[in-house]
This record gives sequence, structure tokens and C-alpha cells, in this order.
Amino acid sequence: MTTSAITTSGDMWISVDDLVTSLQSGAEGGFDCIVVLGGGVPLGPSTQLPFVANRCAAAVDVRSAHHGAAQPAILCLSAGTAHAAQLLSPAGLPVWEATVSAAECLKRGVPSSHVFVETTSYDTIGNAFFARTSHTDHAGWRKLLVITSAFHVERSKAIFDWIFSLPGGVEGEPYSLSYLATPDDGLSPRAVEARAAREAKSARTVREVLSVSHRSLGAVHAWISRDHDLYAAHKLAERASDAGAHVAPALLASYGGGGYSAAAPRSAKLGGGGNLGTLLLMSAAAGAAAALLVAGFLQRAR
Repeated sequence: MTTSAITTSGDMWISVDDLVTSLQSGAEGGFDCIVVLGGGVPLGPSTQLPFVANRCAAAVDVRSAHHGAAQPAILCLSAGTAHAAQLLSPAGLPVWEATVSAAECLKRGVPSSHVFVETTSYDTIGNAFFARTSHTDHAGWRKLLVITSAFHVERSKAIFDWIFSLPGGVEGEPYSLSYLATPDDGLSPRAVEARAAREAKSARTVREVLSVSHRSLGAVHAWISRDHDLYAAHKLAERASDAGAHVAPALLASYGGGGYSAAAPRSAKLGGGGNLGTLLLMSAAAGAAAALLVAGFLQRAR
């Protein structure tokens, strides 16, 4: 049997302090899992872009507002972005966005047993799909808080509402999703403006096209596996030898490409041409390992 309709989707918080106060007062009942979306190329192996670091800090604050053993897990999303070169470790290995967000949470005192990563996705649709299929369905995390930046929250809500409302998942209680928008710190007004039109157009496409034509998890899996530029095998094979399309500087900066090195030099290097196909295969393996961590978390929680 499968089930998965969103019970409630709607609480949209724009203030971390207000949400924390609501949790502490008991007005907000709390969450099973706090989901931190990816945002772009990190500054270093343990240092996120300023606007992504805001998401991580908010996740830690919200988690701390829960009492005792009821404190939720934090799930950090994303392997990277397709719009800018991948951050590489000194050994030349890819540094996943999600692991850097996890590091931000860990250094703020969150126990390692409560921090998880999803390292397969390269866009927001992938964020939602692989968060659900690799983690939340299996872990039983049904009441979720999704955290992303203000410029990104409208499209994220459209995508997560769609993916988490679909039938075809693991049997369990219906999902309840809430959203928290954090400040766009570190992004110039020009970079935010460059993303605004793109975000609004993508949100409309999700609501008017994708969510109408793909009505089950199986249908979404078939679509991303066969036709999506970042997940279909034949598309990845083509991209592996492609120099890539030009991305406008302001838009590139909004993904962490070229916008921060002067102010905060990266402590690891960036991949030159980046074989995205290879990186995606490696990230899929890392995603499988993450599923084992979920199992361990659930065993300890019993």
C-alpha cells in the first residue's frame, strides 16, 4: 500500500524568531525533520555561501527550540549546481553542497546522529524527489519544515508541494509541509533580480505543466530518468563533453559562481570543466550510503 497526500501545506514563515517563539510557546507543534535546500557552490569544505549559511543557522535555531528528545533531524540537500564549477577538495574529489551545509550544522553543535545528507540532486526538483525517495518516506519523517532563501521560496514551495503530494511512495502518515524563508545575505540586488524572473517562470511551469502531467512518483521518476537534463543518462553523456552554455555573470553569482572569491577565498579548488556525468554517478553512490545512515538513526531512536 502507498499513501502520500499533503495534509497541510501552507505555513510560510518569514522570521526565524517568530517561528522559534511559536515553537517555544507550544503554538507550533514541532517538526520531524528540517530540510535545508542547496543553493550554490560553497566557499570551502565547511563554509557555505552567506545566504545558504543563513538557512543552516535557521535550521539549528529551529531545532533548538524543540524540547528534549523531540528535537528533529536536519536533512541537508544537494550534490551541487549545474550552473557553476564544482568545488573540489585538495585531493581533487568533489565537495557536495549538502556535506558543507551539514558541516555548518555540526559546528553549531547539532549531534552527528541527527544530521543527514542527500547528495544526488542538482536542482530543486531533484532536491524534493531524492529527499523524499531516499530519506523521508523511509525514515517516517512526515512533518517537515523546508528552509530556503527568500528569492527561492516560491518555486521551492511549488515543487515540494507537488512531489510530496504524489501517490506511489512508502506507506505512512500524510505529509505536512511548512516553509521558512531566510534572508538573501551575500547576494547583490542585481543577482537577486537576475534570479527573480527565472524563479517565477519556473514556479509557473511546475504548477501549470509538470504537476499536471506527472501525477505519481513513478511518473516523475520516469521523466527525470529519461528526459531531465541533469539525470537522464543520454543527456549526461552529452553534457560530459560539452563546454556548457554561457551564464550571465549576475545569474552565475546567485549560484556562487565567481561572486565571492575576492571577499572570501575558497579553501578548496573549483573544478575546471567539471564532468557532471561522473559527479552525478559519484553522488548517487553517496546517496545510497546516506540511506544506511537513516537506518542507523532510526535504530538508535527506538
